[in-house]
Amino acid sequence: MIVTTCPDTRTSAGTGGPETAAIPGQASWRRWAACRHVDTELFFPIGRGSRAMAETQQAKAICARCPVRQPCLAYALATGQAYGIWGGYDEEERRVLHRQRRKSAGGNPAAHQTG
Repeated sequence: MIVTTCPDTRTSAGTGGPETAAIPGQASWRRWAACRHVDTELFFPIGRGSRAMAETQQAKAICARCPVRQPCLAYALATGQAYGIWGGYDEEERRVLHRQRRKSAGGNPAAHQTG
């Protein structure tokens, strides 16, 4: 399985600041991510035990102070990231958010976009 992680700063796409929109393929926002120097495994806890819960809380605490939290979340939603903590949301929270946005959009595909 290939997982795209937030700390990947190898992209050369765009040179804008942290307000750069999260567009699939445009990841310049990553250079300002609070997680860029943190072990990516923290953002992909395994299981539901006490260790995984502690890792999830640690990851979310990092996201809480991140200046690019919204572009990160938008990227995860736009690209269908199924695993990990993105923009401070875990997998289930993103699924709920996606369902809520789809429901509020009333079936309008253009309304599903984030950013």
